[in-house]
Amino acid sequence: MERLQPFVRDRRATYQQSLAVLAEAKRAREGAIAAYHASPPPSDNDDSGTEPPPPPPKPLYTKTSLMLGLGETPGEVTQAMVDLRSAGVDILTLGQYLRPTLNHLAVHEYVTPEAFEAYKEEALTMGFSYVAAGPLVRSSYRAGEFFLEHMLKDPNSKPAAAPPRTQQQGAVATGTNSRASKGNDENGSDLRSLLLSM
Repeated sequence: MERLQPFVRDRRATYQQSLAVLAEAKRAREGAIAAYHASPPPSDNDDSGTEPPPPPPKPLYTKTSLMLGLGETPGEVTQAMVDLRSAGVDILTLGQYLRPTLNHLAVHEYVTPEAFEAYKEEALTMGFSYVAAGPLVRSSYRAGEFFLEHMLKDPNSKPAAAPPRTQQQGAVATGTNSRASKGNDENGSDLRSLLLSM
């Protein structure tokens, strides 16, 4: 959630920057796929002994996670999900933030299983390909297993298209390590963005 990001993440990684990285990853892959298909095919008469061209790059599925219980409002969770879909994110996990050490932020609220289920349903109506939500869900929570199950149910499913570039997204910086500590960069992360290439 944008309001809480300065408190739970490394301040060098902003909310908008994180969204831009996710969107840019998808745009870059789509650009590589387009370039591959724009290349002329090898000639059938080519007997130069060169190797056949590599297969085309596969579409990119992007995934991110939100840890709840840090004082966010339901409206902020909804807005974060809207922003993630606008960035072309396909897969979302929502879990309960748990304080790993006393050096980390305290838990503000324990989100109920019913609230997690409501967020999941809301996210699915927004068009996420797959959503895992619950108190024990973590960023990689059986993601591969569940995503493959989803793909088997709907083999025509495709990743979301890259969003159009805005003027603000001209250059994308990196360095998006999450921190839910009070200024201690050695501690573990709580909001992670992962890229899955399927």
